Amino acid sequence: ITLKNDDAVDNVNRCIHDYGQYIAGRMGMPYKKYDIKIINLTLDGPIDKLKSLEMRLSAIDGVNVKTIYENT
Repeated sequence: ITLKNDDAVDNVNRCIHDYGQYIAGRMGMPYKKYDIKIINLTLDGPIDKLKSLEMRLSAIDGVNVKTIYENT
């Protein structure tokens, strides 16, 4: 997840919190060179729930989501 808009931070955190039961790990860092924030999430849960989170996050202005799914 990348955030270019500081106003999006609260909405992103709220979405992530709503899906907290599926989060195995989270790492966030500011990337000052490009004035963005990066959040890496490792999720474990039903695919429909994970895609729902992806869609909610993608709908937030200033947020970009890239997703990799691993079949285990």
